Amino acid sequence: MTIRKILSLKGWSGCELNCEFEETNLKALEEKATIFHNTIERANKTQVVGGYVIETLITGIEKENNYILHVKINYYGSNKYEHKENSHRQKIYI
Repeated sequence: MTIRKILSLKGWSGCELNCEFEETNLKALEEKATIFHNTIERANKTQVVGGYVIETLITGIEKENNYILHVKINYYGSNKYEHKENSHRQKIYI
């Protein structure tokens, strides 16, 4: 995945992206979250000013094999960019 592909996703409002991906395979969503995080980290290494902060959350119900990856990305441009930690969490209900 490239930053260009992330920037073309539906769900951008100003400098913030909110999107979801639904899957029956938890491992596939974990891999997708890792790809998002790696892409954002690579993009931040090339930024002279500003940067991206990503938060991912996987929720789901194990009995139903239904999982959702929630992705939130904020872009902090030339305005006072303070580095915030990227984060990933999971909440799976049995």
